[in-house]
Amino acid sequence: PDLLDYIDRPGVIEVIEIIHGGDAHLGANPSPQVIAGSSWITGQGRAMGIHTDYQSYGLPPEVHQQYRLPIYCTTLHIYLNEMTLELGPTTVIPGSHKAGRFPKDESTWNGIEPQAALVHAGDAVLFRNDLWHGAGLNSHPTERRYMMQVHYAHGSFAKCYPSLRWPQMYNPAVLEKATLRQKRLLGARMKSEE
Repeated sequence: PDLLDYIDRPGVIEVIEIIHGGDAHLGANPSPQVIAGSSWITGQGRAMGIHTDYQSYGLPPEVHQQYRLPIYCTTLHIYLNEMTLELGPTTVIPGSHKAGRFPKDESTWNGIEPQAALVHAGDAVLFRNDLWHGAGLNSHPTERRYMMQVHYAHGSFAKCYPSLRWPQMYNPAVLEKATLRQKRLLGARMKSEE
């Protein structure tokens, strides 16, 4: 139940609703959905290479340069401690979503180097899932990097866990605490929407 607060952060959920359509608070159908989530604890010596979280399909770069393709999925990183270069922060390569493909053992795109997200505890970074990103090496002798991650998509996307259409698969404490908006983000349909 304590993790519910991460899925509809004020100021972020409104952007999610614009990107993925609908209004989870008012029950517009289809509304955006949380399709996955995880917590990350990155200890000393760990890094993550450049990758995408989701690449819907591959297209030639010239197509990506000429057309604005929809954002199918988004990733929200919420940082629980101050990010320094020593902790191996998230890195992003601006504009790399226009590559139209997964990175292939690459550390740059079109000569653009990854940029570190040096943010404060409590800050969040939201990006489209086809943006090339990774995490630097945690070289801090004792401290770990703590982060929550939430993935969103249009309501028609499949989820990595059961929808709230089957509430019996959820902890009753989650169902009791969840607001109407949170329930809709988790896939619940209200009687009038079925």
